[in-house]
Amino acid sequence: MRVGFRSAVPPAAAAGAGSQSVLSRVRSDLRLIGRAVGPWVRWWPAELLGMLPAGWRKALRLGRDEWVLRVAADFCRLERRGVDETETVARWSCDAGEPAAISGAMASGVAKLVLELDAPGQILTRDVLLPIAAAENLDEVVGYELDRHTPFTSAQVYYGVRPLERRLSTGQVRVRLAVVQRSVLEGWLARVERWGWHPERVTTSADPELNLLPADLRHRPFRLPGPAAVLSGIIVVLMLLLVATPFQVMRDVNRSLHAELRSLQPLALEVERLRERRAELEEERLRLVHKRLEYPPLTDALSELAAVMPDHAWLSSLEISGPRVVLNGQSRAAAGLIAHIESSPFFEDSRFAAPVSRDRAGMETFRVNLDLVTRDRVDRLVSGSPADGGGADRTRTISQ
Repeated sequence: MRVGFRSAVPPAAAAGAGSQSVLSRVRSDLRLIGRAVGPWVRWWPAELLGMLPAGWRKALRLGRDEWVLRVAADFCRLERRGVDETETVARWSCDAGEPAAISGAMASGVAKLVLELDAPGQILTRDVLLPIAAAENLDEVVGYELDRHTPFTSAQVYYGVRPLERRLSTGQVRVRLAVVQRSVLEGWLARVERWGWHPERVTTSADPELNLLPADLRHRPFRLPGPAAVLSGIIVVLMLLLVATPFQVMRDVNRSLHAELRSLQPLALEVERLRERRAELEEERLRLVHKRLEYPPLTDALSELAAVMPDHAWLSSLEISGPRVVLNGQSRAAAGLIAHIESSPFFEDSRFAAPVSRDRAGMETFRVNLDLVTRDRVDRLVSGSPADGGGADRTRTISQ
């Protein structure tokens, strides 16, 4: 018996494919983490600054104000949002000209401007499901499929997209998509440009984290950092060090575990090979056991053969190969051997395998082939089952 083991995929190829899959998932996870951490990084320094007394923040000018131009259905409003307060600077009809408050705000120095579009029908927002592989490049993927998720094409609108959650069970990522017609946004950008402002972000109050400003317009003139920016930078650096230290420790542990895993991989493959080899051998053993139990024991067959052979015949050799038995011997009357053998329930299909020859002493040399009867048929014949034509006088038994 020849038993072999052949792997369908070479271990090195399987390991390489698994590593590429892991790296792809890690890159996708890092991109999603970066998109999710961005709002938190902006929010956390503001929260830390909010813990300081208001007098300190005003004296040190901590927490640079954010100016928001909110465009609603019937009015426009300019707001100054600080760390812990929001002040309405001006409110006017959007169809009117430039209010005087805008000139005052320009004179006081605007740190940054956010254009917030809240008029009904200006921005279309919806959540869509994309394949999880699209998380690596959401902007490009959404740009290709924009006409499938909205009534517009990428040439008609500006859009912003933000990941919300990953659904590993379905292999999808849920993202929030917001679109605004190019004519609407370009009109407002041209208007604020005339006022001397360049918006840093274009968003909506429904989801302030979305940014619909085109990528080529997302730039700001260089300004020297103020005290608030320096303090915020220090806080962010300390916070990143605090957060990065456990990740560094986990990375070192992960590297050591991967090195140990690589060293154990050949042993694991060998164990798997031996386990499959053992299963194959166990299956072969059971097959042989079932095969052996299919026919009567060899001792019973030999005892039965000795009982049915006549006294004038003896055997010179006996060959057994599975159910096939070959008898070689001599007899004074070989012609009657077949009848004697067929009288036993243990044997069937008895026949001469070669012509009978007679020697000078008058002995006939014979070669007889016969087959063993299966165990269940022998039991039925011995017990006298009518279906097999047996008689009640049979008393032979088969040893277990």
